[in-house]
Amino acid sequence: MERKRSLAFGLPECAKPGQVVSPIMGKTFSIRLKSNDLGQLLDGLRHRLNAWLETATYMESGYTHREDFIVEECRDADEARAIAANYERIITTIQRQIKQQEKRS
Repeated sequence: MERKRSLAFGLPECAKPGQVVSPIMGKTFSIRLKSNDLGQLLDGLRHRLNAWLETATYMESGYTHREDFIVEECRDADEARAIAANYERIITTIQRQIKQQEKRS
């Protein structure tokens, strides 16, 4: 069965926002970026991590620390924390690789 693909990026289209199931999931990639670009990437990932952590807090307490906060779409606080943990794992992996490469330089 052929999946419908997005015109912009060639990615599979999905019915749920933010959910993309792609045949490349599970593979390991090496990506070369300039240090400033890598900093921008990490900054974006940290913002997503914080958004999911704030969503978990809101789901549990009904309270948010920021007036301008927009709650992420998820079932409950546990799902929000699981997604946040995924972002934290990605950030930690990237930071570990940066340290390893800085030692070699």
